[in-house]
Amino acid sequence: MPFPFTFGITKSIGRGLFDFDYEGQWLLTVTRNGLPYAWRLDNRGELEILPRALVHGRLPDEIVAVVGVERGFVLVGRAQKKSVLIHYDLSRRTVLTYELGPAATGNEWYDYAREHRAVVAKWNASQIIPILTIVPGKGASTVGGEGPLLRVLSSVRKLLCFNFDGPLPEHAHFCALDGSSGELRVSGVFPRWRKATPLVDGRPSLQGATVEAASFRGNVLAVRVPHPHLRHRLLVFRGPDAVPIAEYSNMDSQTEFVPSHDGRLFARQARDGNVLVEHLDGGDHLPPLIYRGGCAPLGKLLLGRESLVLSAGRKNLHILAWKSGVLKVHLAQGNIDDPKQLAALFQRMIPGVESRSPISQSPIKEFPDPNGYYCDRFTGVAEAYTHSAFMDRYGQAAVMDNMGRLCMFFVFRSELSGWLPDGTCFGPASSSRQPPSPEILAKFGQALIHASAAPSSERNLPVEGGA
Repeated sequence: MPFPFTFGITKSIGRGLFDFDYEGQWLLTVTRNGLPYAWRLDNRGELEILPRALVHGRLPDEIVAVVGVERGFVLVGRAQKKSVLIHYDLSRRTVLTYELGPAATGNEWYDYAREHRAVVAKWNASQIIPILTIVPGKGASTVGGEGPLLRVLSSVRKLLCFNFDGPLPEHAHFCALDGSSGELRVSGVFPRWRKATPLVDGRPSLQGATVEAASFRGNVLAVRVPHPHLRHRLLVFRGPDAVPIAEYSNMDSQTEFVPSHDGRLFARQARDGNVLVEHLDGGDHLPPLIYRGGCAPLGKLLLGRESLVLSAGRKNLHILAWKSGVLKVHLAQGNIDDPKQLAALFQRMIPGVESRSPISQSPIKEFPDPNGYYCDRFTGVAEAYTHSAFMDRYGQAAVMDNMGRLCMFFVFRSELSGWLPDGTCFGPASSSRQPPSPEILAKFGQALIHASAAPSSERNLPVEGGA
């Protein structure tokens, strides 16, 4: 079952769970409850909540990394003690999953190597290997065996960090700082960097400092520098001569960061979990992309043969009816648990549609759900005649028939949005952001008439994705 509406993030972004796609057009973030949000990095500010993939009918146990690739993203996760890759191809609008075998230890990291058209993994200090090859527009495939070791890369999200001027490991991807002089060395990347001593106001900017984290992409190096008494700093340099181009103060020791693959943009995670994106080429800074709020669970729903009542907040009631074949929508103030008040509202707003004996939702735990998907997302379900209505934790309600055909609604306070699987939609939280036209209301009405008149049969429930 999709997430067709746009609403704010209710759980914080997982630590480090964000990345740019290879082209730098999108930023993907994943919340701690596994919801992937795709943010378009242009003036439109488009936001899309991507469907969560299922592995053998279940959601992954954990998402551990986000990797931007050409025309999309790959999520690295764990499912039933195995490592899984989830490939979102934004150009083809597909999501596919791949199993890798036993789950990794948790000390690994992942990135995308455009020159090898592959997602790569770092298993120890000197081994970086491809694990998934991607052919844009055609798909992806896992790399059998251990794959070749990759010696030089144009993108290394997490470089090894050394803070001395001595012998360093061969064929490793590292950033080394000689604190006594402020000289910086970067190895295992291309374009190749020269030894350099970054200067600010004519003085070595890194003299007396240490480097505890570093990321390299698009000929841009970003490092996190601790301070013995003050908060940490993020310093950003452009190669091959380590020219300083940006500095961010008041960081903490857990701040995550990454440049885009073309070195044009820079993303960093603030202390509150929000992700900030800024231009490194002198362009205007983008506003904070991640915000909280914008959704709230539904209070309750009532389902009738030709009607649906959704409560939002203390007194907002959204009354939907479709007996005439056209969806009628009304907003009222009232108590959804008061039958007399509800009957009076029906009589006044939608005469001819009975409000008697509507079916209230029951706890979702009473619904047959062997894989736990519905219990994870939904809080209640009402089953009436040949159709059902589910309400989830984000203010969405789905009405579906026994064949799994559905239409969805999203309620936030006094606002209502709607969506059909063919893309027809209305409301402020929909992709159109437009009020419903008479043609759209007629289309919704016909879809709901078909759902409520569908023949009784074995239930075929939709889910978000497949393995």
